[in-house]
Amino acid sequence: MTMAQRIRDCRKHAHLSQKELAAKMGVKESAVSKWENGKVTNIPRSTIEALSALFGVHPSYLLAFSNDPRPTNEGTSAYDYVSGEFGSEAAEILKLFMGMNDQGRQLALSVLRSLACDPANTEQRKEVVGA
Repeated sequence: MTMAQRIRDCRKHAHLSQKELAAKMGVKESAVSKWENGKVTNIPRSTIEALSALFGVHPSYLLAFSNDPRPTNEGTSAYDYVSGEFGSEAAEILKLFMGMNDQGRQLALSVLRSLACDPANTEQRKEVVGA
């Protein structure tokens, strides 16, 4: 599930219209529509954290980095959560990724997908014994 889908699902679960969510967030209704349609992917960290607090979910859930919507600790940022769960390198990747525009993100994802397809770059790589 994408970030856009999660924002929409959380909004609906909270029984809010796009207009009502926009009013609570202090943005235009069109901004909420763009979030939910995936037209805006570089949502500011402060907005993600505010949405997370409003919906009662962890920021990493909204960002689609976790399938567990439960908040772990109040005040824990998505970066702190990712760092704790996956290490400082993953948190650095997240921080760099979130600072990119859409074009940069697409390029970064393309490079990561290419690297992930190469068995030499994955942890599941099997060593040939006795070769």
